[in-house]
Amino acid sequence: MRTNKPIRVAVVSHGWLGDSLICTAAASSLFEEYGYEVDFFCKWRQLSEILEDDKRFNTFVYKESRIGKYFLNRKLKKYSKIIYEPFPWSYQEPLTTEIRRIAECQLKSEFYIQVNPQYSRKNTIKDVVVMSRDLYSRNFNRDVDEFVGLLSEKYKIEWIGLKPGKSSKRGRNKSLIPAVKKLSHAKIFIGPEGGLLWLSAALNVPCVYFSENIDHIHKVHKSNTWEALGSEVIYPNGNHKCLPPYCSNQDAIKLTLGHLKYLGY
Repeated sequence: MRTNKPIRVAVVSHGWLGDSLICTAAASSLFEEYGYEVDFFCKWRQLSEILEDDKRFNTFVYKESRIGKYFLNRKLKKYSKIIYEPFPWSYQEPLTTEIRRIAECQLKSEFYIQVNPQYSRKNTIKDVVVMSRDLYSRNFNRDVDEFVGLLSEKYKIEWIGLKPGKSSKRGRNKSLIPAVKKLSHAKIFIGPEGGLLWLSAALNVPCVYFSENIDHIHKVHKSNTWEALGSEVIYPNGNHKCLPPYCSNQDAIKLTLGHLKYLGY
């Protein structure tokens, strides 16, 4: 007697932490729209402990070594459909929309990850702003200490991310759960465009972000990068604020405090 087996689909990310989070947009949509059994593959071990409570897809971590990729390719042979992270991205539309287009899903940009309830955004928000240490490695000649000093006159600051000077690859096995806990009670997240911005936004945390990195990529790729990167583009709900590239710290503070006021804080 023949039975209708569920269609199994794999979504494979080969990129950085932020790229992997973006690819979960396709994984969740494939389940929600088609009812597929979806397995998500990435190389960032710390994502697995965050995504393990997202029941829309199963998360697996593969090793980036030659033997690791060999075993990954063997596993992928059993899937009816495989969605790969594009390399390079086209930067012609929001990255979440692009990966959903590849997966033949609805073309929407917003995406959220489901986490353990103890890490979900709390109703009681503390008088705290969470900042990314990536601001130091992606400072584009900005005096980060001056910006931090100005902001700390108004709010308590908590830090997440690797210490300045450390490669992201070195942090591949460093747990992100402490960062998720801090984000759950923060008023906003502040940092450059990057993996921690994508994580914060996917956790429904309002964000203010520096855009010099987007401007840099825009000049390198000569594409529509401003329509592809940044949480203000991905979430057009008003909760996110993109700071103008290379704006002064005084202007950055003014815009940040204005956004906090807009959010009701």
